[in-house]
Amino acid sequence: MPRRAGRPRSGRDDVARDAAGQQADKGVWVAIWVDDVDAVHERALAEGLDLTHPPTDEPWNVREFHVRHPDGHVFRISRSTI
Repeated sequence: MPRRAGRPRSGRDDVARDAAGQQADKGVWVAIWVDDVDAVHERALAEGLDLTHPPTDEPWNVREFHVRHPDGHVFRISRSTI
C-alpha cells in the first residue's frame, strides 16, 4: 500500500518477519529528537548499528533516520526542519 505524502511511516514499511516469512510486528517505535541527525547517523554507522532507513528529509518537516534495537524496537532519530 503506498504511503500518503505528509504522513509519518506507521512501522508497516519496516516490519519483522518470522521464520515462515509472515509479518510479525515486534517492539515499539520511539522518536528521539536530536540537534544533528547526520552526526548521530555517522556515530551509529561507526558503531555498526542496524540502520533501517537512511537520513531523509521527510515531507512532514522532519529529517530522520531509523535504527533497530536487537529486541525489535525501532528508534527514529529526528530533527525538525522548520
